[in-house]
Amino acid sequence: MIICEDFTDYDYEVYTDGSRIGDNVGFSVCFFERNSLLHVFCYKMNSFNSVFQAELAAINFASCFALERNVKIKVFSDSKSYIEEIRSSKIKSNFVLSVKDNLYNAKDLVSLVWVKAHACNLGNELADHFAKIASSCGADMSTPYSYIKRVCKEFLMNEWNAYWKNSTTGKRTKEILPSENQDLLISNKYVIYLLTNH
Repeated sequence: MIICEDFTDYDYEVYTDGSRIGDNVGFSVCFFERNSLLHVFCYKMNSFNSVFQAELAAINFASCFALERNVKIKVFSDSKSYIEEIRSSKIKSNFVLSVKDNLYNAKDLVSLVWVKAHACNLGNELADHFAKIASSCGADMSTPYSYIKRVCKEFLMNEWNAYWKNSTTGKRTKEILPSENQDLLISNKYVIYLLTNH
């Protein structure tokens, strides 16, 4: 499926970029109208976010802006690999899927194209500059659901594993499963009866 074909007619040119400097992560979205800088949005993300997430968050911000205001935009990104990731049919990340869904919903309003990095393109250079600033002092973004889900899952698995190791019951099952292994997770109650002798 092709998402975001190149437009020749649009209301705004939009340049996006993400940046990570040490533990600081952020992105910027620069809107141009007839070669004049109209507005810059800068957002700081959490330290656990990656540049990949920042780049995609910037593209997502632009597509949501177009949808909310019903304006036609041409988005320029200097990250060819992220654009290819969005266009891929083998996406596993919920975040990437949500970005792709937003772009698909805005397909008549958003054109997404690659622009070469550090090639003296004013819009791209400004987006890069403001992304670096955003990483340390941009407006704060909320924590993504996928991160909260992963942290909760890790915490619960660690708690369960500690309980399992310290438990005095389930000796037969512990011979087969000495620690948690999600690859062996079984939801068939008859197999569980057989393994646990219950």
